[in-house]
Amino acid sequence: MYHIMSPEQQERALNEMLRAVRLLGSYKALADALSQGHDSVTPAGVHKWTITGVPPRRAVQIEAITDGAVLRQELRPDLYDNLRSVRRDDRT
Repeated sequence: MYHIMSPEQQERALNEMLRAVRLLGSYKALADALSQGHDSVTPAGVHKWTITGVPPRRAVQIEAITDGAVLRQELRPDLYDNLRSVRRDDRT
């Protein structure tokens, strides 16, 4: 079940989802990186998240796959906005 996000949160989440796709190179590359064993996702499934939102557990995985360049708080601000974390790009 998805919480309701404001239009600003939805736009922020979409931009970060697309950023993750760009960092990995394609929807297929992101899907492959997220797919482990029986817990696979297709490129079409990843693309669907640009409309439906990223599932919470996948947001955590995307944060790990991108080494913190894309944060779960950005992908799911409705759930994780209160977490304090530093984006990899902002680390010194």
